[in-house]
Amino acid sequence: MEVEVISASRNHIYVKVSFLHQAHSFYLSLIYGFSEASNKILTWDLIHTLCPGPVLFWMCVRDFKEILCPDDKNGGNEANINLIAWFRMVLEQCRLVDLGFDGY
Repeated sequence: MEVEVISASRNHIYVKVSFLHQAHSFYLSLIYGFSEASNKILTWDLIHTLCPGPVLFWMCVRDFKEILCPDDKNGGNEANINLIAWFRMVLEQCRLVDLGFDGY
């Protein structure tokens, strides 16, 4: 296996993973985003920027600490509808799938 770092910053590492002697490869983004509500849009912009376009395989890993619909919220402050909409839009545009989570 070969790992090529494409870009990196305080908030991400973006690599291409290739398998030796095979034509298969995939892209992997490890995101360390912002937890403050006022900065979450910066995380979504980063994901959108890293989206490799029409690549067959891309995995984007992070605990996004965001929900896809208000019904997913359990307790605490009300869900921010604008952040939910922005997050959904980025996932759709980048063809990412939420694997789901149940718990705290």
